[in-house]
Amino acid sequence: MEPWVEGFRQPKKVGLVRAEAVQKNQERSLGSGGEGFSFEVANHTLMVRNPRRHVQTMKLTKVVIDLAEILLQRGWRLATAESCTGGGVIHALTEVAGSSRWLEGGLITYSNASKSLLLNIPTTLIDSYGAVSSEVAMAMAAGACARTGAEVAVSTTGIAGPGGETPETPLGTVWFGWCVAGSVSATLRRFPGNRAEVRAAAVEFALIGLLERLLDVGTNHVADEHFAGPSRGQD
Repeated sequence: MEPWVEGFRQPKKVGLVRAEAVQKNQERSLGSGGEGFSFEVANHTLMVRNPRRHVQTMKLTKVVIDLAEILLQRGWRLATAESCTGGGVIHALTEVAGSSRWLEGGLITYSNASKSLLLNIPTTLIDSYGAVSSEVAMAMAAGACARTGAEVAVSTTGIAGPGGETPETPLGTVWFGWCVAGSVSATLRRFPGNRAEVRAAAVEFALIGLLERLLDVGTNHVADEHFAGPSRGQD
């Protein structure tokens, strides 16, 4: 474990939080030229031409609304540090009106150099473990908190393809990092599909994972330590 990670609590595992859209009417024909079906959203009925995509969008919006509620209750702000998702996480967060009340900002650190420059990640850490690793994912999340002053951060780093894969990190490999009031953790997932599908799945998983960790902390949690971030290594 890297020195900058020591002393941070690892959050407990909790069940996956799922926000499911409620279908108003039974699904009708979904073949070529089919009508789709209708949803009742905020007292309005909306016809859906692409049911699967709309359910996914509604699910993600519900997750963001739940995140916002918890962050506002605790007086915490959120930051993002993204590589493979290229801003998809913060885009999803800003789809909800009023996000400036709890969202601090986002850093898109696509290159290794930008990870060091903007998130203060030692180049030695990246050289030792690779950009797509648990160590770098955690450093990205912790660095986002340190850089912005936010209490909470989420990070993504992976291989969305096409190209760039290795036997150790095949296409669809994504490491996620979360920093919640000083507690840093990381999780690996491998998603099937093309570039767009991998990135979309990564955005959803990043936000659901963040919601899990916020729920796990407890409403009365106060951080024991202030995280100053990793010191930058020499180039």
